Amino acid sequence: MKTTKRILAVLMAVMLIFALCVTSVSAVGTATLNVTGDTLGTKNVTIVPMFTKTGANGTYELADGWAGFFVSKLDGVTQTDDPTLPAKAFKYVAAIGDDSDDMVAFAKAAKVYYLANTADFTSTAQTVAATNGTATFADLEDGSYLILPASGSTAERGTDAIIKNVAAANNPNTVNLKSVYPTVDKTVSTDNGTAFTDDGSAQVGDTVTFKLESEVPDMTEDYSYTFNFVDTMSDGLTYAGNVTVTIDGVSLQANDYTITAPDYTASPVENNLTVAITDLKGLVANDTNINEGDPIIVTYKAVVNENAVTTGYGENQAKVVYSNNPTTGGTGESTPDISKVYTYDIVIDKYTMDGATKVQLAGAVFEISATNDGTAISLVATATADTYRVATNDEISDISVKKVNQVTTPASGQVTIKGLKAVTYYLTEVAAPTGYNALSAPVTVVIAKDDTAATHVNYTVGEVDQDGDNTVGVLNNPGTLLPTTGGVGTIIFTVIGVGVIIAGVMFTSRKKKENE
Repeated sequence: MKTTKRILAVLMAVMLIFALCVTSVSAVGTATLNVTGDTLGTKNVTIVPMFTKTGANGTYELADGWAGFFVSKLDGVTQTDDPTLPAKAFKYVAAIGDDSDDMVAFAKAAKVYYLANTADFTSTAQTVAATNGTATFADLEDGSYLILPASGSTAERGTDAIIKNVAAANNPNTVNLKSVYPTVDKTVSTDNGTAFTDDGSAQVGDTVTFKLESEVPDMTEDYSYTFNFVDTMSDGLTYAGNVTVTIDGVSLQANDYTITAPDYTASPVENNLTVAITDLKGLVANDTNINEGDPIIVTYKAVVNENAVTTGYGENQAKVVYSNNPTTGGTGESTPDISKVYTYDIVIDKYTMDGATKVQLAGAVFEISATNDGTAISLVATATADTYRVATNDEISDISVKKVNQVTTPASGQVTIKGLKAVTYYLTEVAAPTGYNALSAPVTVVIAKDDTAATHVNYTVGEVDQDGDNTVGVLNNPGTLLPTTGGVGTIIFTVIGVGVIIAGVMFTSRKKKENE
């Protein structure tokens, strides 16, 4: 008898454990939710259960954290522990029409409440980083969820928050957010701000103008709105000031924004420029001429410096830092936009031909200018042998810096010049190697920016299109040129010529007399 009781006790325990296991398994959610968005990218998406479906009869239970929210909305309910609150809350939400203006306003209010009371939702809220614009949530219980992307976006509905019913029977549940986050478009002008392009080309020492453009966002969710342009320059660019800030073409006052310039005395150098509009919402509220969607434009100037020749460009990377939490003052960031200012090189290749054999020539002297018969460009030697770069403006004015206007080919016959821009240059052979003819006219070298090419450049030397080949071949032939006008040699040849003419005249005259 005792044995039978023991067996029954064991069986009852096993059944109880099995029942608990079944209950545990049934509590695990099976619904899947995909949240997508065209501008979602890799940003976070958060979902918070508001009601969860429990029991075989499909009743809904109010999720943790929401009692205080509904106390403010339900008539006759003043305490969060009111036993009638869950049923009344469900009935309240069920009475709101799907996708109605009232539901949009409800979702917006729920978002604001959640952001102000996130500590109450730590056990229920889930956050997932989107991948290629999609955030996936698995193993969810059937229920009603507040869905919101990383704060800071706006939407056609006036809020980025959505209330969504999720059920395993509808797998996969899908929500497409119409969120729009602040963005920045960065362009550069190499012609004193006349025309702007995504990327440009400039010579070392040139001043370029950068433009950062965004839009006035929808700020209806009661933010004290921070809106900062943050621009990071590479070592190849030096900030030169001249900041302007406009909204819809109207210049802001100096006290409407602050400028934090790069600090070149820091170690390492802080090469960031920040233009901060500290309270954009307040600025818009005080100016009825500013509207959502109006362009916000920041311009400033920078100089292409000697470091640009190392990478072949000076890079500028800009982003917008914007408010994304009205309670904590948190901020989000736009996807950075990059612009580059390219510099280019040429290799002077001096040679002669010995039959079919190419022979490099030393001793040829060249200068390069940006206009035909123009002033030669000042150059400075680099740490690499037989390599020069364009001198900066500071170096040109600094008498302690050694500069040259002419370069001489070494035994290899090759000299490299760096830091040039996409224009036409004229390479003049000032002196040929001893025993060789000098060029009678400059060699034209056309450098053209070409974003379809891997090197972003195309070279044309004389009439020859060389694509990305930057070698400027200069052929010399043996011999010497006739002396120039005014030289002693010219006088000798002139005397000889006159003598020949006189002799001819005399011969003709004598011949005539003989015939007579």
